[in-house]
Amino acid sequence: MRSKTAVMTVVGAMLFAVTASAQVALKVNGVPISAGQLSVAKYKATYDSPALEGDAAKVTRAAVDALIANTLLAQAGREAGLSVKEKQVNQGLETIKAQLGGRAAYQDLLKKIGATEDDVLQAATSRQLARLYVTEKVEPTVKVSEADAKAYYEAHKEDFRHFAQVKIRGVFVSAPPGISQNEDAKAKARASEAERRILAGEDFGKVARDMSDDMSKANGGALGWMDAGFVASLASQFGTWVAQVEAKRPAGPVPYDEVKDIVFKKYSEAKVNEAAAAIVKERRAKATIEALDPSVKAAL
Repeated sequence: MRSKTAVMTVVGAMLFAVTASAQVALKVNGVPISAGQLSVAKYKATYDSPALEGDAAKVTRAAVDALIANTLLAQAGREAGLSVKEKQVNQGLETIKAQLGGRAAYQDLLKKIGATEDDVLQAATSRQLARLYVTEKVEPTVKVSEADAKAYYEAHKEDFRHFAQVKIRGVFVSAPPGISQNEDAKAKARASEAERRILAGEDFGKVARDMSDDMSKANGGALGWMDAGFVASLASQFGTWVAQVEAKRPAGPVPYDEVKDIVFKKYSEAKVNEAAAAIVKERRAKATIEALDPSVKAAL
């Protein structure tokens, strides 16, 4: 009898959890967003911004804003004729499950936050369609000039700082673990010969092209700028490095020309995000948003 009662209690709890998850917490232009999807959005908000954890109001506000933004951008995507297939969404979810430690860990997390797999599927579908719209329709409208990129770099130099660095060339002689004593002796002899030729005044690039086992041999052993602390301990269990320091520079901002591609990418992403946010703001001002949960109403 106790066993039957226990089973009924568990079943009842499961049904309650599913019902609670299926409750509509919010509607955006008539599109229902379940309490479970809200729970997923809250979890993602704290995962992306750990500083929010512990402040329920801020977590809910961030989650609601994200849900509204994704829904509005997804709607814009559908209006533009875009779509995502469930197979694509599930592939992304499988990656997440693997990162969490497998299906069992994934199910445990869903129970913990009060969501179902369908809640996650719906939220992920909306988010993917929103991203597709931004990639296909918003990103192509954003143009970044050289002057824009340089101005961004000047305003964000601290984002491109480096530690004290040295610019080096290297000759690497391979000697992986497990080779015979004879092969190891030959490798050490090759490294010594490379060092001898360099110290004798032979061009380092030529020695590297002749003797190095590293891909950098194609560039004459050029390894570029590296953190001084790393280079000071340059060693490998797989062989021997013979290195030459070409130049040194103290800690400070990386010169623009060396990070130009990164600057363009970061600035372009920032401008795309601004453009997407402007679209969300415009569409949200015209949208019909219904809060069916007290916490959601407080967050709007």
